[in-house]
Amino acid sequence: MSELVDSVFYVLQRALRRAAHCCDPAICAAAVEHAVSLLTRRLLEHLQGQLKQSLSSKLAGAAAQAIVATADRTAGSFSGAAATAMSAAGAARLPALLRSLDALQLSIVCTPRLWQQARSDFAACVPAHALVPVDNALSAAATVETAMQAALDGGLAQLAAMLMPRLRTKLELFAGRSYVLGSEEELARAEGTSFVGPLLAELRAVLSAL
Repeated sequence: MSELVDSVFYVLQRALRRAAHCCDPAICAAAVEHAVSLLTRRLLEHLQGQLKQSLSSKLAGAAAQAIVATADRTAGSFSGAAATAMSAAGAARLPALLRSLDALQLSIVCTPRLWQQARSDFAACVPAHALVPVDNALSAAATVETAMQAALDGGLAQLAAMLMPRLRTKLELFAGRSYVLGSEEELARAEGTSFVGPLLAELRAVLSAL
């Protein structure tokens, strides 16, 4: 999905640069407005749709997992259809969600760079006294980054809401441990080991099982 984001911004950068070479403030302002429309109505809506679809897949996977667990407890065997649904949903849910969030983050990084480059190109090609409508269009374009950041924040909040109930018990175990060393023997053993490594390994194992 990052390839899509790269392609979109490459095309928009070329389009804005060509508009600048026209040396016409009206064309430049129109090019900025068109870029805003593409970023919000095409790219952002597409990424939000992918994010929503990924979240729906996670809910479907959780529901299927509950069905399988119930069947296992009551009948002592897995339901074939439920197990298949759990496997298919579980295989695609987290990677797709993370790809959507990563694409949103990449878009947030690229958007201000796009406007900064366009502003520089316009200033080099359009007379200073004619830049007012172009500057107004670029100022209005700042709403794109705000919308993308809001979408990313919402996606991260939903991801955290789904992950934390599963991770909380694991994290509480580490939070509740005492790392006070009461003897030289304990100090010597602690110098040769690290509790961070096992924590990260266990955290990765929990994430891979989601």
